[in-house]
Order: sequence, then C-alpha cells, then structure tokens
Amino acid sequence: MLSMLRKGGLDVPFMFLLDRLAGADAIAWATPIADCGAMLAGILLFVPLWRKMGKEIN
Repeated sequence: MLSMLRKGGLDVPFMFLLDRLAGADAIAWATPIADCGAMLAGILLFVPLWRKMGKEIN
C-alpha cells in the first residue's frame, strides 16, 4: 500500500507539479518528496498500532 502511494499516488503527481512550477530540472526532486510523504504516512499508520500493542502487553 505504501509503495503504491509513493510511486503512483505521490511521485508522478509531484513530477507534473514540479515541472509546471520549476521546470524540468526540478522533476528529480519529486522522488525524495514522495519518499518523505510515504514515510510520514507509514509513521501515521504505525503509531496507533504500536500504542495498541503496548496496551495489550500490559
């Protein structure tokens, strides 16, 4: 799910957006931005699970 979010959901749209805003040279920045967005989404999904697991152990 996160891989699809990264490549299809964030990377490609950021490529088009950065091309419009800053030209073709900025397209290379789309991948690191998409990676950071996918990492943030992963953290947001993981933290509630981690808290739930901690409560079940105690």
